[in-house]
Amino acid sequence: RRLKCLHVYECVSQGRQWWYSLHLTTDTRFTLREMQPSFQARQDPYPTWWQHGAGQPYPRGVGGAISNDVLGVSPNHQTSVIVKRDASDHRNMSGGVETFVPSRLLLGILPEALLGEYDLWQDEATEPCALGPGEGKPGFRRLRGYPKSAKGEDTIIVEFQSIGSWEE
Repeated sequence: RRLKCLHVYECVSQGRQWWYSLHLTTDTRFTLREMQPSFQARQDPYPTWWQHGAGQPYPRGVGGAISNDVLGVSPNHQTSVIVKRDASDHRNMSGGVETFVPSRLLLGILPEALLGEYDLWQDEATEPCALGPGEGKPGFRRLRGYPKSAKGEDTIIVEFQSIGSWEE
């Protein structure tokens, strides 16, 4: 409310998990996704609420099924492939099985600069390290970002968890 802008996220399915990807905003200055407002000539100026707006009003998945193709490049947008790597893989630092998370599923959730520099893998964690066993909330996810470049030295950890309820 304070920023007076609206972000619209598309719900997509990947490997039987739900993800939310930004596809429309009324103000690109307040997004984590790189989006370009329209610069085409118009007969009338845009309304004030859309002067910095970008994106499509309808998600790509409008139709008979939920789409997995946020960027519009897949010939078969209703299916997904899960890529996993075992704990024995020398690149795996989590100690368990990791599942690859395509960056298109995190557009607008994480800064696009990070999505371009890191490959994100979801580990098997079900609760934050700071909590004791069984204290986690449903929907917790931990992603580990491994650098795409051989020169990269840093690994990032991103944790998602529910912080509230619609009933409260």
